[in-house]
Amino acid sequence: MLPIKLWRSTKQRFETNVVQLDKKAQKLVRQNAAVMPAHREYYYFWKEEMMKYTDGYMKDTTGGAARPRRTRRVALLPVLLAGLLLVAAACGEDTGPALLGTTRTTPLDVGSLQVQDSSSTERRAGGVVNDGMLSFKAAPDRVLLVYFGYTHCPDVCPTTLADVRAALRLLEPEERARVDFAFLTVDPERDTSEVLNNYMSYFFDTYHVVSVPRDVLQPISDAFLARSSVSKDADGEVMVTHTAVLSAVDASGTVVVEWPFGASKDTIANDLRILLDGA
Repeated sequence: MLPIKLWRSTKQRFETNVVQLDKKAQKLVRQNAAVMPAHREYYYFWKEEMMKYTDGYMKDTTGGAARPRRTRRVALLPVLLAGLLLVAAACGEDTGPALLGTTRTTPLDVGSLQVQDSSSTERRAGGVVNDGMLSFKAAPDRVLLVYFGYTHCPDVCPTTLADVRAALRLLEPEERARVDFAFLTVDPERDTSEVLNNYMSYFFDTYHVVSVPRDVLQPISDAFLARSSVSKDADGEVMVTHTAVLSAVDASGTVVVEWPFGASKDTIANDLRILLDGA
C-alpha cells in the first residue's frame, strides 16, 4: 500500500491531467465540428472510457498496486486520445463532404455473391439481376442498399426502412432514382415472397427482396458480417435477433459505408449524395 501522502499527490496529478486532456479534446471538437461532425462521436466515446477509468480510480482508495482491469484502461486512454487528435488534425484540411457512416480500413467485398431475387417483376428495382439471381453489386452509376431483417420486427426494421425512405426524399429525383434497396429476411419460414413484397411496398415503389432458407442465406450474411438467430420460447413464440446495420454497396461489390441503427435521415442522405457523385 502506498503512503497516504503519495497516493493523494498521485491522485491530484491524475485529476489535473484528466481535466487538461478533456479541455483540449473539447476545443478540438468545437474547432472542427463544422468540417467533420462525425469525429464528435469519437470524442464522446473517448470521454466515456476516460470517465470509466476516472470513476474506478477515485473509488479505489486503498492506494494498492494497479489492478489488471485498470491497467488496461490506462493503456487504452492514450490510444483513444491519439485517435481523436489524428481525426481532428485531418479535419483541419478542407477535403470536401465527408461520409458520416461507418467505413472500414479494409472494406467488405461482397461482389461475387448471388442469391435468388424474390421481388415481383413490376416492383423489381434496378440492381444487377441475371436469370433471377441478384448480385451484391450496384448497377453502373447506382448504389445498392442492403439490409437483413424480418417483417414481424416490431421496431428496428420498420424504423430503419422509414429512415431510408425519409433520406431518399431529401435527395433530388434523379439521385433518388439511382438508389436500389435489397431486403433479405432472416425469418424465411414466415416471410414468404408474397409477404415480403406486400411489406416492402409500404416503404418503396421498387425494391429487391430475398427469401431463401437460412443455410442459403448464411454465406451472404457472413460476408456482410451480419448475425441473426431464430428460435422458439417455451410457449412456442418465435424469437428473432439480427444485426441492425444498413450497408451501401458500389458497382465493384464493395461495402463502402455502413450505418448502425439510429442513423438519421440526414446522415444517410449526406452519404448517399457523396456515393452517387462518385459512382
